[in-house]
Amino acid sequence: MENEIELIKGCRAGKDSARKELYTLYSRQMLAVCFRYTGDMEAAHDVLHDGFIKIFTNFSFRGEASLGTWVTRVMVTQALDYLRRQKRVSQLEVH
Repeated sequence: MENEIELIKGCRAGKDSARKELYTLYSRQMLAVCFRYTGDMEAAHDVLHDGFIKIFTNFSFRGEASLGTWVTRVMVTQALDYLRRQKRVSQLEVH
C-alpha cells in the first residue's frame, strides 16, 4: 500500500517514472476495459491513449476509491465519450 501512496504522490508531482509505473501497472487491464466498450481494438488503443493523457494532465485522484477503480472509471468515461462521438458522426453521415 505504501508503494501506491508513493506512486500517487509521484503522479501528482508529474514525475515521468511514476507515470510510467502507473501505465505499466494498468495499461493491459485498461485496454481490455476499453475493448469491451468499443468492440474494436484500434479504437480501444485510441481510448486508452486518450484516457492516460487525461490522467497525466489532470491527476485528480482524491482517494475516495482505490487507484485501480479510479483509473477504470476514467477509461470507462473515455470509452463512453468515444461512443457518443461515433454515434454523432454516424448520424451526420446518414442525413
